[in-house]
Amino acid sequence: MALFAGLVGGTQLAAGASRPLCRIEQPSVSSEGIRALVTQVDLQGQLLSDPRVELEFLPGQLARPIHRRPLSQGEKKLYFVLLVEGSAAYAPATDAIRAALRGFLRALPPESQGELWQFGNRVEPPIGFRPLSYLQGLVDRYSAVSEGELQLVRAVRQGQSALTALPDSGARRVLVVLADGYNPVMDRRLFQEVGIDLAEQQMPIFPVAFSPRDVRGPLRNLGELARHGGGTARWARTLVDLEPQFAALARELTSAEVVTFDRKLWRDQEGGPRSLRLRCGEGYSNTCQVLAPSLRRSLWWLLGLGLVGLAVAAGLIAWWSRQRRKRPPFAAPPTLGPALVGLSGILRGQTVPLGNRLMLGIGLSGPQTCTLGDGPSEPLCELRFDRTGPGRYVVSSSQRTHHVFVNGMKLLGAIAIQDQDRIQIGDLAEFVYRDQIGVSGTRNIPSST
Repeated sequence: MALFAGLVGGTQLAAGASRPLCRIEQPSVSSEGIRALVTQVDLQGQLLSDPRVELEFLPGQLARPIHRRPLSQGEKKLYFVLLVEGSAAYAPATDAIRAALRGFLRALPPESQGELWQFGNRVEPPIGFRPLSYLQGLVDRYSAVSEGELQLVRAVRQGQSALTALPDSGARRVLVVLADGYNPVMDRRLFQEVGIDLAEQQMPIFPVAFSPRDVRGPLRNLGELARHGGGTARWARTLVDLEPQFAALARELTSAEVVTFDRKLWRDQEGGPRSLRLRCGEGYSNTCQVLAPSLRRSLWWLLGLGLVGLAVAAGLIAWWSRQRRKRPPFAAPPTLGPALVGLSGILRGQTVPLGNRLMLGIGLSGPQTCTLGDGPSEPLCELRFDRTGPGRYVVSSSQRTHHVFVNGMKLLGAIAIQDQDRIQIGDLAEFVYRDQIGVSGTRNIPSST
């Protein structure tokens, strides 16, 4: 039940070997660091719970991770293509194969989706990625009756095309194969090329090798696929080994770790692709290509973005300036002081500030006069500041034609007025006196010369 890697080198590994095999998947470089999915198994195919890994970012230069955590369920959806050989040689193992496939599908994350095809002398057409419950029904219909040359590479290529057509959403994409390694072309270089293509597209392949006749030579083709394709190969020597090997594969697929290394390790100013691999004890993982953004390009991009921002800001400032010119000028804040507010007559609604005047006449015309209309220049009444008093104005009148009233009382001589007092001049006008009032919108009184 050992991992199949030993057959690739031509010697069978001892059943008690424990040298770990680590695997790196979906490496990426961002501002948070160099991140990848990592799994590590022993040569029995069993997952190691606490793998010790280091990143080889330059030949001979290793770095330990700065952060690691388990891959949470649902974090990365799993899409897979399950290719099952349907040759007549597999007929005696039909029940064992069905049981192994059922257990494998049950062990996968429930949100996973996959395709399941049989292949023999032809390859079943794609059906589209379906939920696990649908695939269980296809397992029940598995039958091994195909005669003729087995189209292993054609099936793998078809699976690769199906996975390539998926949208690039960061999901995991893998191929799983149950086969004995036979193909019309048995050249090992063909399987190496197929594996390299899969690795470049980050589609690891996981063969489970099973030969009912125990013919081991062709099984090495599956080892080449896994070794160059970024996956791990398992060998089921007998029927009873099928189910545990698929169970171990399911644990490997569902128990990856998210490992992060320091972003500063990437010192290449030009960016571009780079090969990464992990050191696991005395061994190494598969090699992955990762594309990092160019630091120099990033700086130019930031500079360009800054220039665009400046241009936008300049445009906004120019627009605001034009809008400001269209607006009426802001009125100066009103000053406070004594004033007369017109309640009726020609000055209704207007404010007549007294300012620092010592005397103001109210009449029909004349200098220093609040004009109410045409007529003689003699004022009808006068407001005079009383210096000897408490700082109030005194209103007086000597007219007999237009009587003056203060708060409804006829003015016969002079009287000091207070805030809110009303001054009525016949039927010409009425004012209210205010000690403190805003003087915006006022009527200017001509000053004396």
